[in-house]
Amino acid sequence: MSDKTVLQEAAEFGNVKVVISELARIAKKSAPEGTFKGALEVAVRFGHTEVVRLLIEARVVVHANNDEALKTACLYGHEEIARLLIEARSWVDWNYDIALKMAAARGRTETVKLLVKAGANLRDDDYGAIRLAKDNGHDEVVEAFKLLIKQGYNCR
Repeated sequence: MSDKTVLQEAAEFGNVKVVISELARIAKKSAPEGTFKGALEVAVRFGHTEVVRLLIEARVVVHANNDEALKTACLYGHEEIARLLIEARSWVDWNYDIALKMAAARGRTETVKLLVKAGANLRDDDYGAIRLAKDNGHDEVVEAFKLLIKQGYNCR
């Protein structure tokens, strides 16, 4: 028997109908501890954009480990999901810098652009995202960083 909740299982497999049903069921009563734990993270990891959208709209994300969802989207290159999570930032405090490093190290050019424009810090030091892109041979990401700096985004 799995330790996962019905919501987690549905999120993992991208089952939108079950997610909607579970969110409606949960909204009608006081949700027990752990009901939301991990649902957002598994939906993000497996790239289920619509499920992520539903969970954000239901503000399930406030019950999750906020940084993990964004870092996971960047790690797996789910740009649209990263965009949804960033747009939810009015009520979530994302750590863009760690996510930026993950995206740069993996060569996720479009995600890097998205994060920088959302406020991630550009640092050209030994531990910064630019350096990680260089060290991992992601020339396209390095060029994107150069263009972003030229466009006026900060390099600290």
